[in-house]
Amino acid sequence: MRVYSFIDNDFELMKAEIDVSLMAGLPDLKIIGLPDSAIKESGIRIKSALKNQGFHWPKKHQILVHIKPNNLKKKSQGLDLAIAAGILAETKQLELKTNTFYGELGLKGDVMAPSDISDVQSKEAFCTGVCKNLRFDSLQIKNLSDITHPDFIKVKSNDFSFNRPELPSFLISKLQFEVCSVIATGEHNALFVGSPGTGKTTSCDIISRSLLDPARDVFFEARSIWRRLGKNLTWRPIECPHHTGSHIAVIGGGTPIGPGAVTRAHGGVLILDELLEFSNSVQESLREPLERGKVYLARSNGMREMPASFLFLATTNLCRCGKYLPHDSRRCICSSYRLQKYLDKISGPVFDRFQIIYIADNFAGSQDIHSGEIYQVVQKARKFAVKSRGQVKPNGKLSAPDTFKLDPENKFDIHFPELATQNRTKLAILQVARTLADIASSERIKPEFLHKAHKLSYETLYRIQNPVF
Repeated sequence: MRVYSFIDNDFELMKAEIDVSLMAGLPDLKIIGLPDSAIKESGIRIKSALKNQGFHWPKKHQILVHIKPNNLKKKSQGLDLAIAAGILAETKQLELKTNTFYGELGLKGDVMAPSDISDVQSKEAFCTGVCKNLRFDSLQIKNLSDITHPDFIKVKSNDFSFNRPELPSFLISKLQFEVCSVIATGEHNALFVGSPGTGKTTSCDIISRSLLDPARDVFFEARSIWRRLGKNLTWRPIECPHHTGSHIAVIGGGTPIGPGAVTRAHGGVLILDELLEFSNSVQESLREPLERGKVYLARSNGMREMPASFLFLATTNLCRCGKYLPHDSRRCICSSYRLQKYLDKISGPVFDRFQIIYIADNFAGSQDIHSGEIYQVVQKARKFAVKSRGQVKPNGKLSAPDTFKLDPENKFDIHFPELATQNRTKLAILQVARTLADIASSERIKPEFLHKAHKLSYETLYRIQNPVF
C-alpha cells in the first residue's frame, strides 16, 4: 500500500512516499529509508494505538515500511498517522478515503496535529489531528478509529492575521521622517552615518517596526525557520547582531551547519549597528546574500543553501571620535591618517550595496513622530504602486530588467550620462526615484525625483569616500 506524508527538509516540509508491505515471518515492524530514532520508535506507538482503537496487528506477517526518497535522512513529527493508515489499508481492515496523512499518535490512539503543521506547503486536503488556522483545507480526526468513518471533519483554510507591534512616538527631524518613509516604502538597503546621538539607531528601529505587512509566502518561510529555533513569529523578524559577533554567528555555519543572523532575518530586517566595528570578513561576506537573497554554506560535513532575503540597515560613525561629517570636519579631532584608516574599514563594493546613505547631523526642527505615521505613508504608496502598475514587490527588491522598465524614456541617461555605465548605481537611483514618485502618487518618474534619488544614493556616498581634511 502506498500513502504520503511529510518529512523535514531544512526549513520546510517536503512530501514523502511511504510504501507498506507484508512479508511472511514473525510479527514485527521494520522501517527503512534512513529514519531517525524518533521515527524508528513510532512502531511502539502505532501498535499500541491500533490495539486500543479496536484494530488487530497481523500475527503471521512482518510489516515493512519504506520511506522515500532513499537518499535523505528522514526526520518528521507526523509519520505515525500515515504509517498506521498504510498498515490498516494493507491488512484490508479499511479502505482509505484519502492518501495523504500527517499526524502524531498517542498510545491510546488519539491523533494530534504536529507543532510544525503550518509549515506544510501542499494545498491538497489531507488527514491530520484537530488543528485551527491552517493555510489549506484539511480533513481532521480526533482518534485513529475515526479514519473508518465515511466523512472526516472538513476544515476550510483560515487566513493568518499578522500581529503588528505598536510603538510609542520617536523624536526625529522632518528630513529623517521623509528618509525613513522612503526606505520603508521601497525596502531600500540603507546606511545611516553621523555623529553620536543624532538618531541613527532610532531611525533603524522605526523602519524595522513600521514596514508593510510581511509578504505571506516569505513570512511563512521565516516563521518555519524561527519555529525550529524554538520561537513563534508573528511579525517580520528583526536581527541585530553585536559588532563582536563572529563570521559564523552572522553568516551561519558550524557543525552541523546552522543558520546565522542573515538567515534568521529572512523576510525581515538585518540591522548592523556600528558597521565599521564589524570584522572585514563579516562585511564582505554580506555581499552575496544581499545580491542573491540566499547564502551558500560549504563545510567539510556538507553544503547547505539557506534563504537570506532581508532589508539591510546599518549605522556607523565616520571616524574614531565620531564627530566627522563630510560637510563639517571642524569638530573632528582625528588626524587625516586616522580618519582615512577608519573609513578604509569598509570597501567600495560593500558601500555599493546600500541604495540610500543618509547623514544624520542634528535634531534641528525635530518633532515627535509616531511609527504609525510612517506606516500610513508606506501603505498609501504601496497601494498606489499596485493600482497604477500592478506591482506588489517593493521597488528595492526589483530585478534589473524590471527596474529598467520603470524608465522607458531613458531619462536617467539624459540627466546623469556620467553614471550610465555604472549599473548598480543606476539601479539604486532608479529604484529610489520610483519610490519617491509612489509617495507623491506620480505615475511618472519626474526629473526632481531622479535628482533627489541621486543625492540620497550617490552624492552622499561620493562625499564620504572622498573626505575633506
